[in-house]
Amino acid sequence: YRTHPDGTSETDSVNNVYRLAASWHLPDGRQSVTFGRQFAPSLAVVSLFDGVLYDVEGGRWNAGGFTGSQPDPVNLKPSSDIREYGGYWRFRGAAANTRSWEITSGAVGSYENGDPNREFVFVQGRYHGARLAAFAVEEIDYYRGAKVAAGESAVSLTSTFTSLSYRAGEHVTLYGGYDDRRNVRLY
Repeated sequence: YRTHPDGTSETDSVNNVYRLAASWHLPDGRQSVTFGRQFAPSLAVVSLFDGVLYDVEGGRWNAGGFTGSQPDPVNLKPSSDIREYGGYWRFRGAAANTRSWEITSGAVGSYENGDPNREFVFVQGRYHGARLAAFAVEEIDYYRGAKVAAGESAVSLTSTFTSLSYRAGEHVTLYGGYDDRRNVRLY
């Protein structure tokens, strides 16, 4: 339902599928395959994609890979314009009552109509303790061909993001962070 500034109104009746996926867990209980529109939880930098995600769990670690395409950004309809491929690994600390941590790393390639759109590696870490919580992610882009000719160096730190919180007392928590994420030159 919308009311425009001139007083007229309009009603649209449209249903869009934002996310629909199915997972199959292999009998060993360690492996899974997910098909459909989904988020890759270990790949925070990938966001939403239509495709296949394979994951294998090994206790304190897991690893996987994916392939798929990005939905159309305007109407979220399936699109094959941008294809993505990637893999990751994650390692977690032993379960503890007062603290937890994990580190994830991987590589992602994005290609628009077959041409390199973005290729990068990433590392992200998380720590949560009784008083301190921290999150950090770094993305390192690799450029070739037209991007280097347009002025980019072959390797570039394109995204550093950190967030910290410290509980100084029962009623006081301090927050801080650093963010130098920048727009990445795409194809």
